[in-house]
Amino acid sequence: MSTILLIRSVGDLLDAVEDVNEFLVHRRQLVTESHEADEILGIWLRRELDTDLPAWLMLEPAIESGKSREGRVGQRFGPGEASLGIRESVSISQLWALCNIDGTLLSTADGATGRRRTILDHFVRARSTSHSSGDKAIFFAVFTATETGLSVKSTVRELQDSYPNIVGRTWFIDDPESGLSAAPWEDDA
Repeated sequence: MSTILLIRSVGDLLDAVEDVNEFLVHRRQLVTESHEADEILGIWLRRELDTDLPAWLMLEPAIESGKSREGRVGQRFGPGEASLGIRESVSISQLWALCNIDGTLLSTADGATGRRRTILDHFVRARSTSHSSGDKAIFFAVFTATETGLSVKSTVRELQDSYPNIVGRTWFIDDPESGLSAAPWEDDA
């Protein structure tokens, strides 16, 4: 399952990451599943933590002909599946929320970069169509410890090009034993 960390403001970033790291380390020691099941894709700074979030919707299964109950041809969902939504979240005092996001749009996306794009597409679309405050939202990509190097910078540049003024130059590394740590941008010589 993919996870995204929502943090209320830049001023809360360091404290929130420290709190989340304590939570993750404890949780990962208790859960015997692989680290991939707890994939953190990004940190999203947004003042209104729970506004415009994709709720987990239980969709009716498509009938055998491939058409929905209304007769529209479309993607078929099995019982209890949603295209994208938050299955569960943990929040502390409205400073941060760690949200587990799942659904067919994520399970069919091409790798972690595809899942990040899917989540960003939803958040950007939701913010542009809602009546949320005009506060600027910033997204920091999170990578596994094995994804460091030029591929990370390339992915961050690609995300910045696709989502201008949203994706930050700093990214985070998620180590299964120590949690999240910032990896600031260093220009190549």
